[in-house]
Amino acid sequence: MLDKKTFGQYFTKKDLWLKPQIKKFIEDSKCKIVYDPFAGEGDLLKISDEYGIEECVGLDIDDSLKWIYNDSLENIPHIDNAIITVDNKFTNYSTTSQMNSAITQKANEITSSVSETYATKASLTTVDNKFANYSTTSAMNSAINQKGDSILSTVSSTYATK
Repeated sequence: MLDKKTFGQYFTKKDLWLKPQIKKFIEDSKCKIVYDPFAGEGDLLKISDEYGIEECVGLDIDDSLKWIYNDSLENIPHIDNAIITVDNKFTNYSTTSQMNSAITQKANEITSSVSETYATKASLTTVDNKFANYSTTSAMNSAINQKGDSILSTVSSTYATK
């Protein structure tokens, strides 16, 4: 199975989720189909035979599993007379690809805004020639070294070293 983080999968293991009120609902419903749009490893469907369920339908985005492939965050197909383990709670959520696209779009907007406001290091020398008369760091270091050598030469010609 693929890494569950790849698809944002979170598994409900065994029947720990099956509280008394849910058991009563299943028994009272008299439904013959249990339908899990996020089937995963099928733990939720495995308990169905305890309640007289005749058919299990599972969907999952992980196509390496035995279930019908479906991205149930995008679309949960309807099945009549079925107990559905998810009640469309996820219809207002975005898929991973939708979120990645939105993040990329926002990053591009920020980059564009910054580019309009600030100059890059490469463009500083060409911005309206405002910096054409300024020395570079290496030119300033060279001038300082030359001046230092000149001072040392003048001092050496006037004073003797110990």
